[in-house]
Amino acid sequence: MIDLSTFHSSEYEYDFSIFGTITVDDGGIQREINVEICPDDNEKISDSSKEELQFFADNYNKYREIYLDALLKYYERRRINLGYTGEEEKDGYPCITTTAQLLETITFTGMMIHKHKRSGHHAIGLFFDCTWEQEHGAGVLMAGYEVISAGDYDDAYYAYALNDHTPK
Repeated sequence: MIDLSTFHSSEYEYDFSIFGTITVDDGGIQREINVEICPDDNEKISDSSKEELQFFADNYNKYREIYLDALLKYYERRRINLGYTGEEEKDGYPCITTTAQLLETITFTGMMIHKHKRSGHHAIGLFFDCTWEQEHGAGVLMAGYEVISAGDYDDAYYAYALNDHTPK
């Protein structure tokens, strides 16, 4: 079970989230992940948010497989959109064709559990630092095992568009 007793409200007046960390086994590396949870109307962590976080932690390997596939597809599209079609590295964008290669360029750093839901699951945003897009990073928005969007950090934040979003 995840210990939520260490989670705390933001020290910033206009940031209404609750923050903490969890540790996941990220491919053999114990990685501490920053967690942001949107509180309920009473400024507490809802039971369903607690359950969603525990479900994520318990099923992290499945999530990892899915988000890596989504990020690889996003990266391939991004590289093509930038005009990089060859196998050479150009402007810091190496040719990446496998999730193993992708893992050499990204680091899972954080997640956000949104209030919004789809198919009975809270939307969760996953955040990644990456070598090829240091300013905007990478992000994946999911609901359960469904990928809603994969792109930069912003894609993980904008759960309000959940009902209007088609998968990327």
